[in-house]
Amino acid sequence: MNSREEARANKRLLDRSLRTLNSESKKLQQTEKKYVAEIKTLAKQSKHTAAKLILKDLIRIRNQIDHYMLMGSQLKAINLKVSTMQVQAEINAAMKGATTAMINANNQINLQEIQQTMKQFARNTEEMDVKTVSYT
Repeated sequence: MNSREEARANKRLLDRSLRTLNSESKKLQQTEKKYVAEIKTLAKQSKHTAAKLILKDLIRIRNQIDHYMLMGSQLKAINLKVSTMQVQAEINAAMKGATTAMINANNQINLQEIQQTMKQFARNTEEMDVKTVSYT
């Protein structure tokens, strides 16, 4: 398994974990709403001991929701880091290919031959300038 496939598999796993966390958080929020309504009805009926027990559960649920939100943000940060590392690996591979191409191009270029060609071009250009000046 190469690094690209491994990063893709990790991203899928992280996304799946995020979806699970979100669904569990939504379930807990629904339970929280039910508990709040139940506490209100028990308070109206003057059943304070039962309301206190449910209130303790409500506090646990709210803490669990906060904990899930924290885990979700940490998973998102990890997902971002994995994506960044994947992009950096692709950039490194592209730079390696470009470097190899540049090395091959430099090896094929004959600097002395190019210099001779440029000198010949400059000489021919001067001759053309002299000829055009003499014609006018």
